[in-house]
Amino acid sequence: MDLQFFERMSEQEAAEYLRRFLATESAAAAALVAAAEAEGVAAGYGVDDLVPVLRWAVRRDRAALRDVDAGLPRELLEDERERAAPLELPAGAESLVLRVAYYLGETFVRQRPQKLRWAGGDRETITENQPVVTGFTRRMELPVILVVENLFRRAADQESVPHLVSAWTERVPRR
Repeated sequence: MDLQFFERMSEQEAAEYLRRFLATESAAAAALVAAAEAEGVAAGYGVDDLVPVLRWAVRRDRAALRDVDAGLPRELLEDERERAAPLELPAGAESLVLRVAYYLGETFVRQRPQKLRWAGGDRETITENQPVVTGFTRRMELPVILVVENLFRRAADQESVPHLVSAWTERVPRR
């Protein structure tokens, strides 16, 4: 993620980016949901659906990365795997990241719409101007794109998915 892209935005540009992100990805998420459900993964925007949907998305991303890796020199791949980060997101992965990020955030917003909402990230933090979900306890913001990109980079660790979902679920206000 290019953090500087968001840092350079004015408040008005950030609001417009968020508006476009929500409009575009809410429409595109229907295809994500349909694809997941076609493979037997429930994707009804429930918190219980998050772990299976995120694992399904990570598997799709990993399959695409294997295709990218196939054309690279072995020495370079071994060095990259030691650092546990993909060399690059494969073609189309950026779209998958955005759709999964939307799905993640929208699932929480739908869980507690009276408390959680979409916003631009706090201008005083690393999430500045990014699409985030606000309203979590301790004034935490869920930076959906950053979280999903990191999840894809740690894809070999499938056990991180339930921990991620649990960590954010515990931060949903009870009242």
